[in-house]
Amino acid sequence: MFGMLARVGAVMTLTTVALAPSPANALNPSCWPVSDNTQTFYPPGRGAVKVEVHVCVSAIYVQGSYPQHFGLADVVWSRPNGGPLNAFDKFKVRTRLEQDDNVESWKDADLRSVINSNSRGSVPVNTPGYYGSQGGWTSDVTIEYDLDNDGKGGYTWDLHGSHEIPLNGVE
Repeated sequence: MFGMLARVGAVMTLTTVALAPSPANALNPSCWPVSDNTQTFYPPGRGAVKVEVHVCVSAIYVQGSYPQHFGLADVVWSRPNGGPLNAFDKFKVRTRLEQDDNVESWKDADLRSVINSNSRGSVPVNTPGYYGSQGGWTSDVTIEYDLDNDGKGGYTWDLHGSHEIPLNGVE
């Protein structure tokens, strides 16, 4: 989570430089508990792969403008017992930024190679910023995956979305 917040901070810092809002205008991310977005995969003949996804939504408020919103996902994986790599034939992540369940921005990332090549790591999959009126903003994530050599084809994992950033950033 801290890695994601550091990256969120970097995204916000870069955006802050470009937009020049004061730090008081940045809203802390609203996130879903990671324990609900954790799954352990068991590819045949390989060690387990634990994947945790931190799903958040955030906004930067700029004086005289609509706030800029971001859908944030930090995909973290590890192999608790070690084991061979190449666990997945497919691992695609889609992060969506939504307002009142309407998709406003999204980002797709194919993480198969990076997960198959590293026994642990973390990759952010964050949407581009989107300016919009306040209230009803959330982030959702879907992962399409296929375990290597399981003979069962692909699966879809719909994760729990973030909590909502309501009107004026106050719940």
